[in-house]
Amino acid sequence: MVKVSKGQCIRAKSRALLEIEGSLTENYGKLWDYGHEIKRANPGSTVKMDVNLMADGSNEFRRFYVCFKALRDGWISGCRKVIGLDGCFLKGVCKGELISAIGRDGDNQFYPIAWVVVDVENKENWKWFIELLIKDIGVIEGVGLTIVSDQHKGIVEASHRYWYVIPSGGNVFETRNGYEAMVVVLDARRCSCRLWDISGIPCVHSIAAIHFINKDPEDYVSKWFTKDLFKMTYENTIRQLNGSNMWTPTPYIKPNPPKERRMSGRPSIIRKRPESESQSTRVTQSGKAMTRSNCLETGHNARTCKKEKRDPPPKPVKPKEIYLSTPLLLPASIFHNNP
Repeated sequence: MVKVSKGQCIRAKSRALLEIEGSLTENYGKLWDYGHEIKRANPGSTVKMDVNLMADGSNEFRRFYVCFKALRDGWISGCRKVIGLDGCFLKGVCKGELISAIGRDGDNQFYPIAWVVVDVENKENWKWFIELLIKDIGVIEGVGLTIVSDQHKGIVEASHRYWYVIPSGGNVFETRNGYEAMVVVLDARRCSCRLWDISGIPCVHSIAAIHFINKDPEDYVSKWFTKDLFKMTYENTIRQLNGSNMWTPTPYIKPNPPKERRMSGRPSIIRKRPESESQSTRVTQSGKAMTRSNCLETGHNARTCKKEKRDPPPKPVKPKEIYLSTPLLLPASIFHNNP
């Protein structure tokens, strides 16, 4: 019969979580040991952490980068060279932003490659992350790599139309449809629309050229969609890590959590609605045909109605249903006197 307030419950929960998980400072102080444990269990993996040196000799967390060797080798062996970069804000106890590099496997499913946690999103942190990523995947100056940022809304799927094909010598063709014209090079598996280059699947222009020479379009699909490369993507495994009580202590200065940053301006309390959602929340009668109580007709309002008043038709009377709560008892003489 103990009554507690909501504030007491919140403080009790915070104290219990503090005893179980430890304080934020303790958890950030284990990051050096955590990185060492990742490299011990997964040799060849890349773990980088950068800190800010304070005037009092302490460290403050700045950014933490992880790329497992199994994921890196799987992407190099079995995924086409297309990477998507995106980030999301961390709104829990640990503030900051999570930036990730994602690929696509042969089944067109998401494949994580590397990620980094930074204290704030800026050009310097993005540059640091991309430089480490390029070094890990072994792409020199981005040659042969396609990067899709969060500003890219996806590749628009073109509809298949019967294009007019003009051979230009060898396996080079010009495909035309009205005012549109594209150059297709079958040997290089390249089209001037660049959809074939990016997706690895022949576009509508290249398919028209392939049909023109009576070839099978499946023979021109990228090797990244083959069964053998799909199996090579997942032949490597990530090794398990020990609990934090078994991590090897490192001699580095333990970093402190980053200072909480408050964004400029007044925080918004109104949910941002997508373009597809109506901006108005009022319920209106727009589009509904209203019947005038004067003339019982539609198409105008009561102010402009000049017709005579009509009496509404009578409403149909609904027959009443009788329900008996107790059984009906009839005298026995009714059944004896009447045949």
